[in-house]
Amino acid sequence: MATTIAQQLRQSDLLGRFGGEEFVVLLPGSDASEAWHAAERLRAQVGCMEISVDDVPVSITVSIGAAVIGEHGNDLVELLTAADLALYRAKETGRNRVCLPVGCPGAPGKIPGPREGNLSGRGGSCGEVE
Repeated sequence: MATTIAQQLRQSDLLGRFGGEEFVVLLPGSDASEAWHAAERLRAQVGCMEISVDDVPVSITVSIGAAVIGEHGNDLVELLTAADLALYRAKETGRNRVCLPVGCPGAPGKIPGPREGNLSGRGGSCGEVE
């Protein structure tokens, strides 16, 4: 999974494992829209992955919580907390989606984009999201 994620990132982005099944991606210089596009691209590509468990293909999905410096926090601890809360909201509202923190001044519930209505992650082709 780490390889799939890394292949979708810019050279300046940083990827790290953050606990058992969580990853953190830092996108220097990205605003909310750019972060949403990157998160959605990651979600789509991971959704194209299949692994085999006892010769049975298993689909993989990913829920993503995104936070933007200056909008959802001003230091690493605040950003990780905000992104973690958004991640849990993504899981609670159906999984396989990208969410932003709520309750932040000027922050919508989700980063704007064409995500609504496709919860399976299998709609369309498994290429890059525009």
